[in-house]
Amino acid sequence: MRNSFLRSVASSFEGMPPILIPLFALLCGCCLRGWYLYELSLLPVGEMIVGPDVSEYYSHACRILAGEFLPESLPIHAPLYAYFLALLASFTSHQILEMRFLQSLIMMCLTVYPVYYSLRIIYFAPENMTTDRPWTMRFIPFISTWILALYPPLIVYQSDFFAENLLCVCLAFAVYFMLLADKTKLPGRFGYFAIAGSFCALAVLTHPSSMLFALFVFFYLLIRGILGRGLVSRNRKIFTAFAFIFPVLILTFFWSYHVSKVASRPVFIQGNSGFNFYLGNNKNATGACDIPPGKDWYRIHADNAKEAESRECNTDALFVKKALQESISHPVKTILRTIRKILYIFSASELSTWSDITALKKCFFHKYFFHFFFLFLSVSAAMVFLTRAFQRRFLHDMRYFILLGGSIFLAQILTVSAGRYRMALLPVLAAIASLLFAAPRRTFGKYLKAAFAFLLFLAMGIGGMVLDMKARGNDLKEYSRLLLAEAYLKKGEVRHCEEVLQQTPLYYHKFDAQKYDLLAKAKIARKDYAGGAAILEKALQQEPGDFALLMNYGTLLLETKKWDKAKEVFDRASLLPRSRSNTVLLLYNYGLLAQYTGNFAEAERRYYSVLQLDPLYAKALNNLGVLLIRSGGAVDAEIFLMRACAMDEKNEQYLLNLAVARKIAGKTGEMKKSCAKALLINPHSKAKILLQETEK
Repeated sequence: MRNSFLRSVASSFEGMPPILIPLFALLCGCCLRGWYLYELSLLPVGEMIVGPDVSEYYSHACRILAGEFLPESLPIHAPLYAYFLALLASFTSHQILEMRFLQSLIMMCLTVYPVYYSLRIIYFAPENMTTDRPWTMRFIPFISTWILALYPPLIVYQSDFFAENLLCVCLAFAVYFMLLADKTKLPGRFGYFAIAGSFCALAVLTHPSSMLFALFVFFYLLIRGILGRGLVSRNRKIFTAFAFIFPVLILTFFWSYHVSKVASRPVFIQGNSGFNFYLGNNKNATGACDIPPGKDWYRIHADNAKEAESRECNTDALFVKKALQESISHPVKTILRTIRKILYIFSASELSTWSDITALKKCFFHKYFFHFFFLFLSVSAAMVFLTRAFQRRFLHDMRYFILLGGSIFLAQILTVSAGRYRMALLPVLAAIASLLFAAPRRTFGKYLKAAFAFLLFLAMGIGGMVLDMKARGNDLKEYSRLLLAEAYLKKGEVRHCEEVLQQTPLYYHKFDAQKYDLLAKAKIARKDYAGGAAILEKALQQEPGDFALLMNYGTLLLETKKWDKAKEVFDRASLLPRSRSNTVLLLYNYGLLAQYTGNFAEAERRYYSVLQLDPLYAKALNNLGVLLIRSGGAVDAEIFLMRACAMDEKNEQYLLNLAVARKIAGKTGEMKKSCAKALLINPHSKAKILLQETEK
């Protein structure tokens, strides 16, 4: 009876419109995402952007919306996700929770459907629905849908601003169009492979490591074409390889050409790739993202920048050279580190990076649902793969999924491992693991191979988890509290920020600078300038060369009108090796000092210098606008203030300054719009006074 019912369900899938079949799984996925985001909304991190990578992606998105469609300085991240995030921000008026929810739903659907349709091509094709295959294999596309819609770590990741979310989508669509191309006759096959290549190019523009997948596919298609039967058939199959790779080369070339022109040196997609390679391959590396933001991070970058300048080479090239030299000089360590990376890739825990908020363990998902699910999925897929690895039919059916899995695996072996870096493995594991649940006898029937795969990947998963806990357990606990404290401070809840920081032992040296910095900012927010100064002075005794501490101490001295002492601090900072962004900050603070001391011409000069390095530095744009209003240039001031507001739409003061500029320029209607936006942020805003003066 049970089999009859299941057979009827399986048969009904054939006639049902394919787009409707996953709907119930997607609805359940929506509910789980709603639950997770509700819990996240109760924390300050739900409404705030904290952490390095997510802050950088969001900042890039704001710059795009402010008019910088192509970057005017070398980006450290691939571009495509920032454009997607800009689109989300424009739809939601920069409401972070709404952006999270909308992205989560979009990414779920755009990941589920290409995998679902890919598996339908494989298992619903007439030539594949043969009598030697169990009828239950018709459930495979549906099972993969449930896995991807309900997989808890994916729910968490898709609700945060990580490029890997978009990467999964691009790669899943690339696989789908490749399978569709193989089922299509010439010349349509060329078109589908070109579309697949376009999605691969988008994946590379989302994460450069995807180039490995593009190369894997190209050489697979090329070899398949060369070995094909018949001269005409062989030549046509060879052309499919070039139809696929041509869009990849064209799209990546145009972007790489632009950023290379900006950097005045050859660059592939993004800057900082050399550091990522160094991070995973230097002699002290564990294979994971193990250098936390802070003094160690800044010291490595500063020292490398100084050395690169003395050698007259770029920092990326120097990082790569150092990593290669250290790997060759320490072969045993290199082998052990590679083994460790393999264990990390299949770790039972999701290896957090320094932007993940999941280390907070404040949500139910973070506490109970985030870890260990990857172990279940990887073990299930491993049992299927190792029991069928020598079956030509399985290898043919899963060819593109296997190529994708191999490329992601190799990318992490070559660079650095982390939980979100392996996200592109999830469509592969979901597709292969579905075979276990649809036809368990075919896997468990080969019980020796299945048992070997189970024990091997169970040991690898536990081993990777234990290694990570030993290497970074305390680091992540401490850093997660800093993220929470930073979010409270950004939200204006100073008391909660101080409570979180007081729970953290201040003797934990890796994060002392950040803790003291946040404590000082909390004091300053409460107008306790003496308390803030005392904290920063104590911190600078321990970390005299910390650029961020010097900048914050200098700005505090500006607030307390100690101009000479502030200049001394900025002069000290100017002697330190620093990045481009730190140079921008230093020039801005010199401009602020000149403005506070009444040297307005010098202040304008400094702000213009800032904008030459960073044309969308919001604080400099705002201050320059204020100075131009003062000197009678309200029309020019409006341009700068509009850019400042575009970079930070929730800044009430920027909107007020823009309203004043528009009032002086006689643009009453535009002024009222700026005032209305300011009142939405703060109902008690001074914008009321401006509106009342206009109505008189």
